[in-house]
Amino acid sequence: MPVARWFLAITALLVFILVVPPTVRRYFTTPGLSVRQYGVVSRNFSEQKITIPDKPYNDLTDGGIQAKLSLSTNLFQIALLVTAALAGLLIAKDNVAGFVLGEAPELIMFGCAGLLLMLSFVSHFIYLNEVSYLYFLAGKLHEATSPSMPDISDSNVNFLFVYQFQYLVSGVLLAAFTFLSAHVLKRR
Repeated sequence: MPVARWFLAITALLVFILVVPPTVRRYFTTPGLSVRQYGVVSRNFSEQKITIPDKPYNDLTDGGIQAKLSLSTNLFQIALLVTAALAGLLIAKDNVAGFVLGEAPELIMFGCAGLLLMLSFVSHFIYLNEVSYLYFLAGKLHEATSPSMPDISDSNVNFLFVYQFQYLVSGVLLAAFTFLSAHVLKRR
């Protein structure tokens, strides 16, 4: 089944190419993100101007923020689990200890899946960093009579969470392709 394995490898490359470039461009052009501090990024990608609206801060708002942060952390843990399973493909083979991913189609799928899962990790860390920054900013500008904070559900912040999920789903799909190719199609 070499044709099916190569089809999965080409599909993996297409998924990677369709998912990564538009999202990476958004990372590099969003002001305030930590990647903007590097000269290469700030010289080659112009910063887009954004405004994040204020939202009244109360127990309900805080509960919503905590739920979103918890979901992001859970997605991070799923990505860790899938990454560990994907790494297991390097040595897991029936009855013989050896490398399963020794051929090009599986290596391509493995590489694309691993990079997408890594981008999911990066998105999680940047998302947590941005949300914590917005909390600090709200604390700095705190007014006791009408507490408020920047709206983290605004698309200018929430895209980090969306990309984390998008990278995770794409990485899981490509990890499944890798497993299918290495353990099912390769035997035929």
